[in-house]
Amino acid sequence: MTLEELEQLAADQKAQREAAQAAKEAEKKSKEAAAKAQTAETKRLQRAYDLQVLIARDQEQALKIIGSREYQIDPGRRAFVQSIVDKNNERELELRNLEAQIQSAGFRGAGASGYTRVVQVSTSAQPTGPTGPTGPTGPTGPTGTATATLPTQEVTPTGDKTPVVPKTPKAKRLAGEDALITAGINQAVVQYMKENYPQDWVEIKKLRDLALEDGIIGDAEQRRIESAFKATDYFKNAAVEKNRTTIGAYLIANGLDTASNAALVDRLTDEVFVKGVRTLEQAQAEIRRTTVDRLGLNKPEADPSKKKIAQAMLDGGQSFLTAAQDYIAQYASLMDIPVNQFDPFEDAGFLTAFNASTSLDDFRVKAKSSPTYVNSRVGRQEINSVKLQLQQLTRNLGLGYNPQQLDQQAVNVISGKETFEQLEYSLRSIAGEAFPAFKDRILAGETITSIASPYVSSMSRILEIPDSAIDVSDPNNEIRKALIGNGTNPKPLWQFEQELFKDARWQYTSNARNTIDQVSMDILQRFGVMG
Repeated sequence: MTLEELEQLAADQKAQREAAQAAKEAEKKSKEAAAKAQTAETKRLQRAYDLQVLIARDQEQALKIIGSREYQIDPGRRAFVQSIVDKNNERELELRNLEAQIQSAGFRGAGASGYTRVVQVSTSAQPTGPTGPTGPTGPTGPTGTATATLPTQEVTPTGDKTPVVPKTPKAKRLAGEDALITAGINQAVVQYMKENYPQDWVEIKKLRDLALEDGIIGDAEQRRIESAFKATDYFKNAAVEKNRTTIGAYLIANGLDTASNAALVDRLTDEVFVKGVRTLEQAQAEIRRTTVDRLGLNKPEADPSKKKIAQAMLDGGQSFLTAAQDYIAQYASLMDIPVNQFDPFEDAGFLTAFNASTSLDDFRVKAKSSPTYVNSRVGRQEINSVKLQLQQLTRNLGLGYNPQQLDQQAVNVISGKETFEQLEYSLRSIAGEAFPAFKDRILAGETITSIASPYVSSMSRILEIPDSAIDVSDPNNEIRKALIGNGTNPKPLWQFEQELFKDARWQYTSNARNTIDQVSMDILQRFGVMG
């Protein structure tokens, strides 16, 4: 076999290996894509069955409420049924969209033929209450032919006409949440009970978890949860708690925490909701006056902007959060926080700046000078940007700098205490005193870096030092000393260059070796050794 034939054989074998590897990669990607598609389809099926369960259960709950005597006389019950109707319409719309995707996927063999619609939503079972809007009906896709199924997802009614909840963590969680909500226990109530009525919550949680052990929330389980909830101290005190919450929420809106003002909350709750000796508006006015006094908004020495806030609170009936929205919005913007997520009474930086400021503009200065802003992500970015400019300026003016001092100067600039132009003029004045021979030129806008350029070029050429390695701001730098000169006139450039040739560093340069070689040659030529 010739060399050419061996080379060709090697090339053929390499091509075969590469083709085999490519086939393996293609097969791997194909399997991964198929698995991904199957996973997505399974999630759609699971969600579709979850929606069917929730629709059926809530519809049964709505029918029970409509058939009760209280439904005819309690507007709150009608509103609750309307909310169920609206929620089920949303679920039905989502369910129809999922069904269209499932049926379409069936043509790809994704297992859609195992899906069946077990329940239907109905919004016509509300004869005396308003009927909520019905979502648009989506088209039903063609039935697929694949054979994969989800046998564990079958939805069947129990003896009390409540559907069985699929035994999946997600379905159980949804069923548990909806069961509590139906009993009047939303997430806010749960949190409040945990903090203030822990034993009540323990009992409710036991009933909920017990009902979910078999994956079922039926009528009997629902009634037990509702009955237990109505027997709790929380429920018995619900009216009182609601009234206290009304007063407490208004205190919070005016910067008064409920813990340290518990006596005020109790007194106002009793006067308004129990004894009825004053109106809620009068109680709110007292709360606003308390805040105005605490913040000193109406003092004679208070600035006009704060007196305006006080007037809006006392005469206009506005809470502090509304009356001081200009301050709040500006501070939230500085901190890059959405206004609706910002609580000014929980932010020490805001309160400190607000109390110390004499106007809205001064508030901005105080806020940007506060440790809260200076140490924030937004503040550090702005400060570092100014610091870089100041570092470059001080270096170009031949001045050294203290990092802490530079940091404070940057804070002064970003807060508005001092403009960058004012700071630059101050630094130029210092540089003018350091280099008196060039004071006028420096104050006119030139920098020591530009003035020293000829000296830098000479030093770089003679001592073979890169320009970037020459720092005129270094107190021991030869150029700096030359520019200062005798205090009146700088050292002439020719004299500066002559001194550089005497510098010990010069003898190690290529420039020095070339000069010595040339001198040696001249001497040899003079003695006739070289022609």
